[in-house]
Amino acid sequence: MVPGGGIKVTRWVGKRSMGWPAGLFRITCVALLVATVSGAALAQPRPVETGTKKDLHAVAYGGGRFVAVGDGGTVLASGDGVRWLPVAAAAEEVRLLASQGSADPPDLAAVIHAGGRFVAVGEGGIVLVSPDGKTWRGSRALPDYPGSLRTVAYGAGIFVAGGTVATLLTSPDGLSWQRQELPVSAGFTVTGLAYGKGLFVAVGFEGKRGLALTSPDGARWTAQPEAMAELAGQGKSSLLRSVVFGGGRFVAVAEDAVVYSDDGAAWKLAALSPTCPLRWVAHVGEFAAVGSCGDVYVSQEGVGWRMLGQVPAQLEGVAVGGCVVPAVGAGGRALAMSLGLAEGGGISDVEVDGVCLGFPDARPVIVGGRTLVPVRALAERGFGYRVGWNAAKGEVTLTGMTPGGARRTVVLAVGARTARVDGRAAALEVPAAIRQSRVYVPLRFVAEAFAADVRWDPVLRVVRICRTACNDL
Repeated sequence: MVPGGGIKVTRWVGKRSMGWPAGLFRITCVALLVATVSGAALAQPRPVETGTKKDLHAVAYGGGRFVAVGDGGTVLASGDGVRWLPVAAAAEEVRLLASQGSADPPDLAAVIHAGGRFVAVGEGGIVLVSPDGKTWRGSRALPDYPGSLRTVAYGAGIFVAGGTVATLLTSPDGLSWQRQELPVSAGFTVTGLAYGKGLFVAVGFEGKRGLALTSPDGARWTAQPEAMAELAGQGKSSLLRSVVFGGGRFVAVAEDAVVYSDDGAAWKLAALSPTCPLRWVAHVGEFAAVGSCGDVYVSQEGVGWRMLGQVPAQLEGVAVGGCVVPAVGAGGRALAMSLGLAEGGGISDVEVDGVCLGFPDARPVIVGGRTLVPVRALAERGFGYRVGWNAAKGEVTLTGMTPGGARRTVVLAVGARTARVDGRAAALEVPAAIRQSRVYVPLRFVAEAFAADVRWDPVLRVVRICRTACNDL
């Protein structure tokens, strides 16, 4: 989810946050940290307004848009993770579904973006599906589904959802669902789903007993009765709350322990004794487990863990989209931060069509109120354009296609205040320059020369470039 490399945590911002030692870790599910992406530090998180006081439980990113869901059927959308708006189409779908059952709008518990669409699930078996985060179609997964959906996963072209009923639901598109029976008793609750190595893993519990199940296709499930034996043998709780796949391994959290498995069947107890009940676990490059009191534990391989710090416990979901990391939680609270540090009032990063450039070797600079960036990072990694350098003339040439399909050539000479766009002269407010043995070019000029849409986020200090119109919602 983070193009171009890993993240090094330098400190966490929270109740007991300051001064934590550096440690290797990629962004997972916590948005209150200051970190580095390929050497550039994460900026301080900024509180942002969502316009709701409803609890928000999850957020996902896809197609250039963030979607957050929560209580009362709340669905919010944002093009940048900072400005959030309620989605009227989703609210209408939820209202119609509520009129078919209880008077209160159903709560939404989870949302993912996979298979080219958003899928949100929630109370009463409600499912909302959207291709773009703006237009939504709502239904109940099954007319007679008696419980609430709490979790959803995707793999091998199949959505799998589960919750308070001892069955799982599968769908190829999020619209038509089939019930899949589980080899468990009627009181079983599914709390987590993950997919990896061609295998779905579901975790949950009945009463005081936890259980893991595996499936190659989401339809045929096998209980793994010995999976939690080590937990019981060590006097640990087997009330499994969450599961994730990463680094070739499944990791699940119980209230007072972490277990890991390479195949979903044989599970081992990890070296961790949390100070408060664990709530969820996530992985993007490395693992992080979060407790109900906000304690955060990290692990490179899921076996050995250490406490890193503490974040506000009311945060429940986070997503990474482009250069932006928004987090949502109780009472409609939300924060956002960028994946780069805006040093000295500069820009934090540049995002092109949802891809964060990162600039691991040379950072953008501001000269005369204009942003200059290393030309190869922008043209080759961002746009996919060809770059040519004429050392004798001190000229850099960029060649590529506009969104409309026109071939375009842009030539800039170092130090010159005039560029050429398809042979025509064009004035520059700030010329190209050589810094740190790299050619820097004016960002907005180059992007607009290729007919791209350029946006500036003054809150996170991120430049967003879209070769089609940027999403404002």
